[in-house]
Amino acid sequence: MGLPMSTADGNSPYITPPVGFPFMGKLYDRLFFSDNGLVQFQTVSENEKLLLPAPYPEGFKGNESQPMLAVFWDDADLTLGEGKLFYQAYNQLNLSDVYSQIVFNRTADEVSQFEAQRGKPPFTPLWILKITWDHVLPVSYQKINLSETNTFQSILATDGSRSFALLHYSDMSWGPGQRTHHNALIGYTDGVNTFHSEIPQPPDNLFDQGGRYRPQTIVGNTGQLGQLVYDLTGATVVSSDSQRQCQVWAMKEPDPKEWAQGLAPCPCTRAQALEDLGFGPETLPAENGMRVKELRGLRWGGSGGQVFQSILFNKQGAGKRCVYDPQGPLLAGYSERYFSGDKTQDHIDKDLLPFQWCCAQSPLCHLYLAKRPLDRCQGYGWASTDPNIPGNRGAPGIGLAYGSLHFVTLDGSNYTFKALGVFVIARLSSSTGSNVFTLQGQTAVLETNSQPKRVPALVRIAAYHQAYGKVEWRRSVSDEKLIMLINDVEMPVSAGAVYLGQQGFAVRCSSVQSCAAVYEGGLNVAVWSGDAGRLTVLVEVPQSFYNRTVGLLGLWSSNTTDDFLLSNGRLLASSDNNPPSEDKLTAFGQSYGCTTQHYMQTGQYDDCHHISITSNCNGVVPECHRVTQNGSGSSSVMSLAFVLVETTNKSVCGGTKVSTKLSSLLRRTSRRPGVTPPPPLLQTIQAAQDGLSQDRIRILYNSTPRRLACWVSKHGGAVPVPESLLFSTPPLTPFQPVSTEELMSSASPGTLARLQQTCQGSMQCVHDILATDNTGLGLQTLQDQQKVQNLAITFGSMPPIVSEPIVIRCKVNSTVRVQFLAQDANRDAFSFSLLYPRPPQATIGSGDGVLVWTPLNIQPVLLTVQVSDYTSSSLLSPVLQLCNCLNGGSCQYQSVAENHLQGKFQRQRLVGGQTPSKNKGDNMEYKTTRANERHLGRGGARNRLWGVYAQQVSAAGTVEIEQTCVKANPAFLELTASVKESQTASPVERAPLPLWSTKFPSLLSTDFCLPPFPPPCHKMANCNSTGYNYTCSCKPGFTGDGQECTDIDECENPAACPNAKYECVNTPGSSYCSCRYQSNKESDGCGRELVFCLYFHWGSFY
Repeated sequence: MGLPMSTADGNSPYITPPVGFPFMGKLYDRLFFSDNGLVQFQTVSENEKLLLPAPYPEGFKGNESQPMLAVFWDDADLTLGEGKLFYQAYNQLNLSDVYSQIVFNRTADEVSQFEAQRGKPPFTPLWILKITWDHVLPVSYQKINLSETNTFQSILATDGSRSFALLHYSDMSWGPGQRTHHNALIGYTDGVNTFHSEIPQPPDNLFDQGGRYRPQTIVGNTGQLGQLVYDLTGATVVSSDSQRQCQVWAMKEPDPKEWAQGLAPCPCTRAQALEDLGFGPETLPAENGMRVKELRGLRWGGSGGQVFQSILFNKQGAGKRCVYDPQGPLLAGYSERYFSGDKTQDHIDKDLLPFQWCCAQSPLCHLYLAKRPLDRCQGYGWASTDPNIPGNRGAPGIGLAYGSLHFVTLDGSNYTFKALGVFVIARLSSSTGSNVFTLQGQTAVLETNSQPKRVPALVRIAAYHQAYGKVEWRRSVSDEKLIMLINDVEMPVSAGAVYLGQQGFAVRCSSVQSCAAVYEGGLNVAVWSGDAGRLTVLVEVPQSFYNRTVGLLGLWSSNTTDDFLLSNGRLLASSDNNPPSEDKLTAFGQSYGCTTQHYMQTGQYDDCHHISITSNCNGVVPECHRVTQNGSGSSSVMSLAFVLVETTNKSVCGGTKVSTKLSSLLRRTSRRPGVTPPPPLLQTIQAAQDGLSQDRIRILYNSTPRRLACWVSKHGGAVPVPESLLFSTPPLTPFQPVSTEELMSSASPGTLARLQQTCQGSMQCVHDILATDNTGLGLQTLQDQQKVQNLAITFGSMPPIVSEPIVIRCKVNSTVRVQFLAQDANRDAFSFSLLYPRPPQATIGSGDGVLVWTPLNIQPVLLTVQVSDYTSSSLLSPVLQLCNCLNGGSCQYQSVAENHLQGKFQRQRLVGGQTPSKNKGDNMEYKTTRANERHLGRGGARNRLWGVYAQQVSAAGTVEIEQTCVKANPAFLELTASVKESQTASPVERAPLPLWSTKFPSLLSTDFCLPPFPPPCHKMANCNSTGYNYTCSCKPGFTGDGQECTDIDECENPAACPNAKYECVNTPGSSYCSCRYQSNKESDGCGRELVFCLYFHWGSFY
């Protein structure tokens, strides 16, 4: 962008590298440059901008007390001729166009070549500043020679650790002109003891080839004419510089979108975390465990809160750690990139230590939060809803199969189903309709004391996930211990064990009788064993499967009337929100049966084998194409055989018979070396092709051993189908279950009343006591029923969340009124309160959330707002920006002088102060004449010229984030005229001047916009006094309320410039269009050839 200059000398705005700029062994926060070819470096605690027109006659000596880089330092004047000054900063993480990439690549190449000559590793910049002085003229007092112009360039680059300056010189044509001194300087100094100056040979050679003013004719240390590279790194910057460490870490860290995908959000309350199968107690690594514990405890909430961590980690090895207040609210959720156990050192260096560097030891916590999003529940990050934090996933659907044999559907309906066999408990489909997950259960006759009862119970459970395979739970015959198999391999079961399988899947056992399968995305299946070998299965289904479930747990739709959807798509009607009769429920359950007995009894295909066909084939095309065209898919070859029979060998799937495609699949697989299809498979397909009866195919299919499906999966490419999860043989004698009506009628009214009291009103409990003559089994049924009810309440009770404000700005002895806003997902009524310890005199309205507080001093305080409904609560400790400005000063909330972190959410900092300056910006600018330049920085006093001198004053303090206090100094200021060097220059007279300017002669004016009143408006606002009050309005080109004014970036409007040949350059209050490609050969207009004129015309320039 161009830097317009309206005066003979001027400085640029501050340029702030995001990683700082290492210069001669010290890290600097910002830099600025002048039209005179000089770059200066500063820390944030400095606020003096020195304007130095002329160089030191003897060059740098290392005692200047100011770090500087002289690109070509001599007195220039941009108000003469057509000279321009351009600059542009480039960030490695934001390469917006091809030219930015060219700048980065060329800088990396040039520096790496330079480093290679010194035996050092290649250089990859993270940040670059390109400054170009284009056809600038020297200062002239009597005669202007417009041909005497200089064009040169500086490229400043850093990777956060190393830093370099590339100096390029093109047309350097300054002559002696009317100037007396010719001391142009190229080099650098740290202002203390390290310096370098380029000395021509001979030293008095000024304008001849190789002279001081002809650097383009000198072969630099790169081996090229007019090109120099300076290594500005200096001695290694001390590693204890926390701010630098934070900046370097933040620049090197990728966007969380690249590694945080798939992380589950933190449960919103401690109660939810205790019940969430996807989270468990915090664990410490075996290596460096105490160090990890110490650093985790230093994070917000970590010292006194209870910590839970996600059981699973995502594909990138990232996970979630959640800290809870002992009373229940979530304090903070940390997304950790290096979460898995084999990355302990990276976890320390790149997850934990950066919090200390950025949040505890420097005012750069925003950098940490940008790279490690903070989870406050329901999609809220620290500042607002954060796209890197998963949103509120809502309460999961919870279903239960328990007792003998009862079900709670995902919508909460209760019913009883009695049958023997293998049944689909739940099947989950993707948004495209393909099967993702199937849960099946096998029932058997319940026995107590070796006596069979006329009710069934679950004895085996199997789950199949298309991404993670099969998990099976069985009851043990010899003891009460569960048996678990993963992909048909038995695994040991022990209390508290967590078995991590492939990424995205784990098994955790709370006891030897209870184990759960935990899947990525929030899908969980928990199974536990009770007395008499009964199994209970609890299913937690995430919101992503809402309206996409079938099976005995029903269709999850938040509507109980459609819970009983049969496998053929017909709805079993229910009335008055009551389940259908027991006879009808038997038909519903049998429709999801997977046994031969079901077919023999009903003459219909059961759900485990059946694929329905529509008349136009649309219903079969997705799966048919996957299998018949690609030889793989989610349907089994067996199921396709049944498709063939049902369509009576009619053409399907685009006119091709399924039998032909199945045969093709078999032929392809049989040609593979060592692959022979099993005879049962060939017989089944042949039977389908021969048009045999359905019964015959069914018999062939049922006689096919289980390994058949595995063969198809391994050799034919078909995905293992959930239909083959469990296989059972029909009972030898028919099962005649006892009906609920029969049980209830067998007991006297008194017995029923007593049992209802024992069972706390649960009819399922009463049912099981009557059916088994065992009160303990009935009470276990009641316990299981209560568990699912409590889970529904726990997960459904979402706490209200404070959405804003997260920052409060206030002054000492000034009352602040701030309204807190909150949202409740359940739309419950909520109230506000302040937790102890609270700041003195702070109150908050319980209903309206209005905080009223008058800070009395700058002592560190903790302000925590709690918002509660009738079941849960959440906390927010906002950032407090507190300043103690005196003498009418105004607060700057953008910078920080000192930080005090108390280990809480509030990061407490002291701020510095400064007096308003006449110059643009918040910082003082100084200009020195040649008469006193030798004294500047060498022990002498500094003359203040057309600016304000004010020593930086430490304000009494702030509590938190970024703020500086701007203080009004009542003292008189020294004013000195700015005079260009000439042979006739006279000594400068000094006169005391009231604060601000001679424009206001009276200090007794009643105009509130004038001194001695402090400036009431923003510096870019117009102040209008009414005699008793005043109004503020932002100047044209700025927006705001007059107290705060920000520049309107006109360049955001694509129509700001005529076309892409022009670069829109934003300036304070305005903008202008700069031609990108203009050639010197053109007298007007913007060049037609699309070339980068600096890069090609100047040769060595970018």
